[in-house]
This record gives sequence, structure tokens and C-alpha cells, in this order.
Amino acid sequence: MKASTSYTIEKPCDQNWAQMEKRERQRFCQSCHKCVIDFSEYSTAEIIQKLTSTTDSICGRLSQAQLDQLNYHLVLSEPTRNWVKYLGVLAIGASIFMLDTAAFAQAAPIRIEKSTITLSDGNKPLIVQKIYGYLVNEEKKPVVGAKVSINQTKLFGITDESGRYEIKLAANFNPKYKQMSIIHEGVVLTTMPFNPSKEKQKLIEVSTSPMLMGEIIIQQPLMQRPAIKLINPSN
Repeated sequence: MKASTSYTIEKPCDQNWAQMEKRERQRFCQSCHKCVIDFSEYSTAEIIQKLTSTTDSICGRLSQAQLDQLNYHLVLSEPTRNWVKYLGVLAIGASIFMLDTAAFAQAAPIRIEKSTITLSDGNKPLIVQKIYGYLVNEEKKPVVGAKVSINQTKLFGITDESGRYEIKLAANFNPKYKQMSIIHEGVVLTTMPFNPSKEKQKLIEVSTSPMLMGEIIIQQPLMQRPAIKLINPSN
């Protein structure tokens, strides 16, 4: 099997993210004396854009799921990729944090709500005035306090004790925005599509996996050496 470029973790960082000096979407690391970018709410495309916008090394913080998505992107884009050569060392600050899996075991009450739909003109799709749904973990328990945000907008909702979220859509909401991210304790758990023409969305089940921190580098596969045919001089 052909070796591929990948992100690897060399050494864990002994700095505590929570104790670093806060700055706008960054924190200052006393160990490496530079700012650490918080990538926890970035999409894969946004992380790549940030990394490729400079030839300098970047310090950042991201989840294991985000790291996996970056490696997955490397695999998919390897035949035509030309930006990896610009990536330096990506240092990730702090230690390992476990997501809080505590949640209320009480089942969400059944709600009967009247659907309100915004009528559209011509061939434009129908857009509801709000969307809502429920968020649970692997044990089917509600995930409380998670942020459900519509990508590329400022629209979001926070899950309550039953795991329910609600997001109000403006009358001029653009239906091209059909992706939303689930963020819990600063970690992007997943990104998934939603239907802006339906109020009640599908039940969302997320995995509350640990957040991995450490030093990450881009590992390039070794160049394959050409085979050399030896000729016996006696022949």
C-alpha cells in the first residue's frame, strides 16, 4: 500500500490551556512564547485555509475528531494536493481533556407544536421560521449545554436539560446554508446537514470522545527509490 502524508503527534504539551493568558480566539503559551489559535470551532476547510495562509509554523488547539478529519482530507486530496508543502509544525497546546458526559436521564417530554412556514415566491423553497431537535450521547442520554450553530451564519441554539435545541430563522434566511455544527465545551463534535424546510430535525447522536492535545507535525512519506538492475560482468 502506498504511504500517504499524515498528521502525527510527537510529544504531548505540558501546558494547561485553561491557565494560558486569554486573547482574541487565542491564548499565549509561556512554554513556546507564542499565541495558540483555538481551532475547536473551526471547520476542516477553515483550518486548512488558516494553515495555508502562512509559511510560518502555527500553534493551535483542536480535537481528535478534527485531526481525523484533516487526515481524511489529506487522503482524499493527495492526488491533486499542492498546499502540504507550505505546512510547518502545528503545535497543539495543553493536555488531554475529557468531555463531560453527565446528562439528565429523564426522557424529553413529547411536544405538540404548530408548524409555521414562511411562504416563498416562484420556485424558491419554503423556509420555516424555526428549527428544533434533540441531541443525545452514546448512552442515549441528553447532551446539555451544547451549541448547535448553522455554518457560515451567526444563528445558533443551546441544548436544554432534555437535549433540545431551537434556532430561529430570519425571513430572509438563505436556504443554501444547510450545514450545522455541534459544539460542546469548545469541541466540535460533528458537522451535519439539516433541512430548513422542516421544523423538527432528525435526532442527533454524538460521541463525546476525548480532546487530544500535543505537538503535531506533517509527516511526508519517503520517496520511493528506483530499482537498480545489476549486471554480472562475467556474462
